[in-house]
Amino acid sequence: NLFTHPPLYHLFIMGRYSKLAPRTKKLDKVNKDQLKSERRDKLRARKEKREVPVDSSLELTFNTRRGMLNVGRKYRAPRAIRTIRAAARKRFQVQDVKIDSELNREVWSRGITNPPKKLRLLMTRRVEESGDKPKNVVHVAFLPCTEFSGLKTRVVDSTEE
Repeated sequence: NLFTHPPLYHLFIMGRYSKLAPRTKKLDKVNKDQLKSERRDKLRARKEKREVPVDSSLELTFNTRRGMLNVGRKYRAPRAIRTIRAAARKRFQVQDVKIDSELNREVWSRGITNPPKKLRLLMTRRVEESGDKPKNVVHVAFLPCTEFSGLKTRVVDSTEE
């Protein structure tokens, strides 16, 4: 019995078993469905905002510090390259990412232990026809920049380049 057994009695008093009580507040079915549809619409709007047209580029400031938390100092530059690749894959939903040699040189310019904290990047999605079927490839290039304040992510059309 819970109440007579001394070790379990104090747990019951402290609220360990109070979570087993049935919930008193219930959402009605209409309210629940409405909440679900609102969440779905918000998520859709957020995804549409992030989508980039097929033949255009994305100019953005990339913070490499975010990907280098708790990374040993001899692994920082390779991790920066890896996080850039991962960000391009996530943004464009493409597996093939090509890093420009200038960007690679810039990341490694201060050695393996001290890559730049922020980089201005130009990500371009292109269709490459190699082999039997065309595939989407993202090219990531480096844009020289001295001041990052006030710069925002923007979609660059192919005509602007």
